[in-house]
Amino acid sequence: MGKLGQIKHIWSFEGISLFELASDVSLDVFEQRNQVVLPPDLRDYFKQLNGTQQLYDSHMFQFYELKSFVPIRQLYDDWEGVPDYGLIPSTLKNHQQVYVFANFSNHLYAYGIRLYSEAAEKNEIYVICGGDYHPIAESFTQFVDLYLEDNEALYF
Repeated sequence: MGKLGQIKHIWSFEGISLFELASDVSLDVFEQRNQVVLPPDLRDYFKQLNGTQQLYDSHMFQFYELKSFVPIRQLYDDWEGVPDYGLIPSTLKNHQQVYVFANFSNHLYAYGIRLYSEAAEKNEIYVICGGDYHPIAESFTQFVDLYLEDNEALYF
């Protein structure tokens, strides 16, 4: 069983059902509309899991579906509360390239991946809290490893 299969098993045990998986067509449309290239590991995530259907897992992570996968500024544009995600454009260089795929504990932290207009050797993953951020992985696969290990790097 691969790592995404492990996550699927965990989520199933926790009562998180997978309803609408992403198709190659929907992923291609996303790439064209946003003028980005999804890395293969992230494409696989959307095709095999496609989020926790607005539910939180037992560790308080919520993973987004393709339809909710948007740049950080778009997700938090009208955000009111703590932490103040309105600060991120002034601190994270090229923040418009960072798309949020998950959050922890009702948006205490957000997890974003940097996407490029061409295939890249790495797609940095950030843990973000308001205007602060830290890179925690160089690929979605590395993030999945951290998630499965419940690694402390996930928690800022």
